[in-house]
Amino acid sequence: MTNEHKSLSRREALLEIATVLFIERGFAATSMNDIAGRAGIRKASLYHHFPSKEALLIDAVTLGIESLVEALDALTADADSTADDRLAHAVDLLYESIVFSSVGRLSPLIAETSRLYPDIARAFNAGYIEPIQRAFGAVVQRGVDDGEFEPV
Repeated sequence: MTNEHKSLSRREALLEIATVLFIERGFAATSMNDIAGRAGIRKASLYHHFPSKEALLIDAVTLGIESLVEALDALTADADSTADDRLAHAVDLLYESIVFSSVGRLSPLIAETSRLYPDIARAFNAGYIEPIQRAFGAVVQRGVDDGEFEPV
């Protein structure tokens, strides 16, 4: 593992290495051997962390989603902000997630692989899209419940 990846957990470092390789080469052209080689580990060690290349991609694009959903949930519970402020902050959080996380960096790859690997598309939907929809829905519903937004 390179020095730049030492501060990350081993799993996060492997996800970062895979993300870079997927972006550089594409999903189909990146092998588990390539990822293990760049990480300086044996392929068997990589398989210890990820059962397949597809699982590795899914984990890469959903990395950090828990913290985003937690932040959105905290907004829903925020009693000191208006519904408009909570919604604006939620949009800012989503924007930051897309721009600064692996999901944003991998978005062209997600589109490419979704057609060829439906399991990846389903997992991305379940692991990223649906949690964000639920969390955003809760922010909006809180505004409706408080009478600050009109129900649709």
